[in-house]
Amino acid sequence: MYARSSIAFLSLVLAVSQALSALPPFGAGKPAGWGAPAPANSQQSTGSGSFPSSGSVPATVTSNQSTGSSGSPASGGTSATGDVATSGSSSTAGAGSGGTLATPGNSSTAGAGSGGASQSAVSPASSGASTGGPYDGRTYQGTATTDDADWSIGNCLLSRWPQPKGLEPLAIAQNLWDSSRMCGACVSITSSFGTHLGIVTDQSDVKPNSLDLGREMWSEVSNHQKSTALPITWQLVSCNFTAPMQFYNKEGVNPQYTAIQVAGANKPIKSLEAQVTDGKNSGGGGWVKLVRQSNSNHFTPSGGGLGTSADLRVTCDDGKQIITKGVSLVDSKKPTAASGNC
Repeated sequence: MYARSSIAFLSLVLAVSQALSALPPFGAGKPAGWGAPAPANSQQSTGSGSFPSSGSVPATVTSNQSTGSSGSPASGGTSATGDVATSGSSSTAGAGSGGTLATPGNSSTAGAGSGGASQSAVSPASSGASTGGPYDGRTYQGTATTDDADWSIGNCLLSRWPQPKGLEPLAIAQNLWDSSRMCGACVSITSSFGTHLGIVTDQSDVKPNSLDLGREMWSEVSNHQKSTALPITWQLVSCNFTAPMQFYNKEGVNPQYTAIQVAGANKPIKSLEAQVTDGKNSGGGGWVKLVRQSNSNHFTPSGGGLGTSADLRVTCDDGKQIITKGVSLVDSKKPTAASGNC
């Protein structure tokens, strides 16, 4: 009996010993780093919208994932860095968000959408080309404010040209000023209260692609609201003037100083050239391209004056050319009518 009890006890001890031998040493059963912070994930977002190493998207993250504040679109995979939204790409700024330009077929190039920052690249509008920018009929999204300006105020200096009936003055954002080429351009503005027409008489430091409206223009577009940022869309349209363009000489012109303003064009003109017609140099010098002055909306030659008279050639936005013969360059009292309009 005692022998059987001893054998059973020894068997129990042996089984316990084998079980204990299968366990790791005391304190070795914790995983590495137990109780310490987990190592940083190399693909984890830093919170700034970019990845901490090279800035490229890791393989485990889809390329169209939103990266926070970096400006990448949330779902298109196309960088939202421009004022032109391409057809089919993600557009994240609505009217009033500060400068999204919606037009098919052009790449996104400026970051004006939310902060009013200046564009990072020269837009087609400021290149002087007849296509691109606002000249190709595209529609802009922006905001409208008011500066209470009247017709006689503004860099366009249109005070000598009578205000066209039904067209109230407005100022355009500086990123589309285009060295005063926008002066006299007619603008169709649409808000939640309808569509109204205005005309550019000045530039403004409002957000890119936005408009600062004169007193009456604001009253129409805002439905008599107090001044505030109002979401709008707008585009250039033909003024549909039936009268020809007008040439105004700046006060103080003389044979040694030439400065000409073109007013009343149906659309912004591309260029103005002159061919001298007075004296022995008549027609002999060929066409001289005049330079548009950004701060005064006048065209001047690169140096000196052109004498007392010249033929003037206007090149319209669509390439059409209008030549007016024998225009006085020294009479600042009255304008000269061109031989047509754009």
